[in-house]
Amino acid sequence: VNTLEAGFGFTMKGVNGTDNTDILGDGVVNNDGNLTNGTGQRLDFRGRPNNGTIPVEVGPDGNLTLAGNPYPSALDLNYFLLQNSGTGTFMATDANDNSITVTRSPVTTGTALFWDSNPNVMSHFLEDYEGGYGAYSPMMGLNNNGMNVNATFYMYTDEGVQIPGSADPTDPTIGTFERRFSPVGQGFMIQGDAGGDALFTNNQRIFVREGDESDFRSSETAIPAIGVSSYYPDINNLAADYPQIKIGIGINDTYSRELGIALHRDATAGYDVAGDARMGGLPTDVSFFIAQTGGFVINAAPQDEYQFLQLAIRAETTAEYRFGVHFIENFEYEGVYLFDKATEIYHDILNESVLIQLEAGEHNERFAIAFTTEEESQDDDTTDDDDTLSVDDVVLEEGILESFTIFQNNEGGQLEIHNPLSVSLETMSLYDMSGKLVISENGLGTQSVYNFPTSNLSTGIYIVQFNTTEGLTKGRKISVTN
Repeated sequence: VNTLEAGFGFTMKGVNGTDNTDILGDGVVNNDGNLTNGTGQRLDFRGRPNNGTIPVEVGPDGNLTLAGNPYPSALDLNYFLLQNSGTGTFMATDANDNSITVTRSPVTTGTALFWDSNPNVMSHFLEDYEGGYGAYSPMMGLNNNGMNVNATFYMYTDEGVQIPGSADPTDPTIGTFERRFSPVGQGFMIQGDAGGDALFTNNQRIFVREGDESDFRSSETAIPAIGVSSYYPDINNLAADYPQIKIGIGINDTYSRELGIALHRDATAGYDVAGDARMGGLPTDVSFFIAQTGGFVINAAPQDEYQFLQLAIRAETTAEYRFGVHFIENFEYEGVYLFDKATEIYHDILNESVLIQLEAGEHNERFAIAFTTEEESQDDDTTDDDDTLSVDDVVLEEGILESFTIFQNNEGGQLEIHNPLSVSLETMSLYDMSGKLVISENGLGTQSVYNFPTSNLSTGIYIVQFNTTEGLTKGRKISVTN
């Protein structure tokens, strides 16, 4: 028997075997050995229901503290995270629906981490675990459901069966949890900022029936929430009114990293408290590079079509990464692209998945997420109208580029570029997936076919790019097998 201070969470190992002790004489045994239908091990918690203000001490500078909803009611996690992060105030309501001003305190970073794992792994050895932490951000406000990104591992059904194709980040069957309203007993990690006492208060409590927002959910369908306070326009319909994107990255066909982007009107290009969510990564992983450091899995970014969201990519050894968008909402920009600064190629990851291969090391300067392939237009009265391309010019240029055929002939050990219109080519460059230039040719002229030997290259994915003397550029991926 142990006493647990209110407001703190706890972790425990699972159990095995059976225990037929019937403590209450009601026919319910301590452990019937059934680990699949939710009966399993009975846990006996005793004590009085908590009420009032409850402090939880949090260490500073990123220290993790395991906290948990201490009340016999649901907890508004957005309210809790906002109150215990940042500075200034926000408006909410009290238990009697009276408008109140809440003073914020920079105790935490304003985000929470939730453990999730494959329930089918029956082991106490860390090397056997298939699981990790997902992240939740309140997205700087009370009028939305925030953003949650999943833990990093293969996705499984409730029965522990791997979802077919879950290594593919574009798989639409990959689900998520709603985290906004934490049910009774829900635990989560909070990260220290300045540190101090994070406060749970009665104003953060709300009456919401437990449903899909809980890790403890039953097989029943979610019950609509009731008990609406005035700062919720509609507690059952808190969809964000800003663009949201979730990108899945399959890593070495072994596990998947999910990254979230919120194009928020209150966000900045730097670090946003209670917006950007950070967590520790794996030896081979992908994250956002914000405020001169990586490790962010949720990026609250400005509503700017022409920005680049820099990625931090880490490879313990040579690794493959498959990028694809699997969730998008309220999005109105041109597209979602993985931009490769080394090759200056935009890979469309909104409509298809894109595979890249990188050598071991840190790749923090090369790749970024973009929303358009166009440069931001500048208002300049001195612009010469004669330099503006007509519709006919654009069509002509597209036709020229489409006339080329790029073919990797692995049997013949060569890269072939077919130029049926005899367009004059200036340069041809071939890059490996680390951005290293492996072939470079200049002054190619107007041949109808160009052949470049590839038999001496390592097997892998490469990027070919060529430029015409008129300044047109074309590029694509090829797969070399030797």
